[in-house]
Amino acid sequence: MHLFVYGTLRRAAGHPMHASLRAVANLVGEARVRGRLYMIEQYPGLVLDEAAAWVVGELYRLRDPTVLADLDEYEGISPDDQPPHEYRRVRRLVQLLDGGEHAAWIYEYDWSTEGRARIHSGDFLRRQ
Repeated sequence: MHLFVYGTLRRAAGHPMHASLRAVANLVGEARVRGRLYMIEQYPGLVLDEAAAWVVGELYRLRDPTVLADLDEYEGISPDDQPPHEYRRVRRLVQLLDGGEHAAWIYEYDWSTEGRARIHSGDFLRRQ
């Protein structure tokens, strides 16, 4: 089972939750998906869109799939979180930079992006 991360869970983002991810997952490599990336607060939101530009991130192989419950809580979509949820977890094909593809879980932003600044680079770590 794989997970694609594009924001605060990436290695260089410096967020403490990344250490929790690394404890139960192996980095497969840098990867990308088609979509639009927006700045929400101090974190990004990805809207998947096959007609859009690339959004970059990292692909992880989860050694323990039960970590998804912890990640759902982190993303605000656990059973204890009241809807409407800001994100939804979906499975999509993710492309590694070497061209390989893997199906992966992705947390997609599920609220309106009206008034949100677009991260045109597609890279949260290179936002302006």
